[in-house]
Amino acid sequence: PFNRKPPNCGVFFGPGVSDTYIGGTDPASRNIIGEALTDGIRIGTDISANTHANSIINNYIGVGWGGGGFTNRGNAFEGIHVYGNGNTISGNVIGYSGLDGINIYGALAHNNLIEDNFVGVSDDGMALANASRGVRVDGDSNENRIRTNTVAHKHGEGRRRRKRAEKHNRPDSRIQHGREREEQDPLPARRHQ
Repeated sequence: PFNRKPPNCGVFFGPGVSDTYIGGTDPASRNIIGEALTDGIRIGTDISANTHANSIINNYIGVGWGGGGFTNRGNAFEGIHVYGNGNTISGNVIGYSGLDGINIYGALAHNNLIEDNFVGVSDDGMALANASRGVRVDGDSNENRIRTNTVAHKHGEGRRRRKRAEKHNRPDSRIQHGREREEQDPLPARRHQ
């Protein structure tokens, strides 16, 4: 019988991949990436520095849409696993991951922008809990920007930065009552199309 589940990652950006878009600003460009046996999306590897300048925009990762609400299409490991540099992850709804919603890992993971994502929660407040952290920044990753995300309903911490990564990354937002958002400007509500 036909098996729709990806055998490994849902989407893998291999060594040398750059300037590639998954999704886009038009809702018709949105993808549903779920039920992968490892990561929903993996950008690069921990031994290749040249996976860069890719964009993951306005996708449903680990969640589906049907019957007027989100459904569980969780990926077994990370929703998005970032090893590369200079990538943009924006406007996605990420939920039901077996580990972290987003994991930025290693010395090659630098200058990435993580903004305006809903991690573990939909834009209208529905719980889409990830099994571990909402956003994890680890290893020797550096100069990553994490801002204006909403992170909630996680089983571990909302955002975790290990000591090596702590002084080299710049989160411009905070977690309060299970939600991470920038101090000043509230996030606009988004409607599904």
